[in-house]
Amino acid sequence: MRIASRKVSIAVHDILAVVLAWSFVFTARYNFSINDAQWELFLSTLPVVVTVQGLLMWKFGLYRGVWRFASLPDLWNIIRASVFGMLAIALSLFLMSRLEGVPRTSLLLYPLFLVMALSGPRLLFRVWKDYRLNLAVSPDAKRVLVLGAGRAGEMLVREMYRDKDYCPVGLVDDNPRLKGAKVQGLPVLGSMAELHDIIEERDVNLVIIAMPSASTSQLRGVVEKIEETGVAFRTLPHIDDLVTGRSAINELREVAIDDLLGRDPVSLDWQKISERLAGKVALVSGGGGSIGSELCRQIARFGPSRLVIVEQSEYQLYEIEMELTDNFPSLTIVPCLVDVCDAVAV
Repeated sequence: MRIASRKVSIAVHDILAVVLAWSFVFTARYNFSINDAQWELFLSTLPVVVTVQGLLMWKFGLYRGVWRFASLPDLWNIIRASVFGMLAIALSLFLMSRLEGVPRTSLLLYPLFLVMALSGPRLLFRVWKDYRLNLAVSPDAKRVLVLGAGRAGEMLVREMYRDKDYCPVGLVDDNPRLKGAKVQGLPVLGSMAELHDIIEERDVNLVIIAMPSASTSQLRGVVEKIEETGVAFRTLPHIDDLVTGRSAINELREVAIDDLLGRDPVSLDWQKISERLAGKVALVSGGGGSIGSELCRQIARFGPSRLVIVEQSEYQLYEIEMELTDNFPSLTIVPCLVDVCDAVAV
């Protein structure tokens, strides 16, 4: 019920934004002073604008977005919905009245103001929620430096933002192109060679190694550098444990001797995997999580006839659905918002 109520609220907001944008660009053409004939023309075009634009916003998934996590993909969907909306509205009005009396400049300016009306509140809401989240961080929170600015590091930072006992201060990565970049709002401060200085400058008291696929020799080198600083450190589970579901992305642990004496990674037979998946219906449970989402990405590459994604988190389901839709437009994706432990729903 709460999800349905939220979607209705978003739909009402977006329709009001359409009315506001069209009213502004229409009246602005006449210096905000319109006569009775122009007012009647405005009222006759408004239902067309609202109906056409509303359908396109639904088509582009604007009502499925979670404002708390509004991001660039959401902005891109808003831009596409607005531009295509302008074209569809122009075509509809042309078929109805040959655009008689409709200001052409209003049509051209409409998508610009609609993008601002739709994206502005979403951005402000996210900024407000992030600000409140930052205020909730405990004064005794551990100042954490994350080693690895890849996907695992990004997901770890996102998890720590939800935990008031951790305060991430930045990331370290040996990729020179990432220096100065930001991951989930955190800067990549430098490389492993600068680790000692970064720890001192940022007053770090916990280092987390977010490189689950690192080789044994790489992990040994990282551990040696951290031990030189004397700062406590933890690591993410190994990639094998993540894939099999034995561990989650936020389950930190100490570096075990087995990690430093491990075996080389196993090479997979991608040809046989492709033969098993191509043209088949694949289902991934927990498809929005760290491992499930990666499985969805890998499976999508092999051309299944349909990919069913089962996930109980609405945001994670939305995020992976949007990503796969953009990257694999020909793939049929069936998102299912359900707890896999709910036997009746499954």
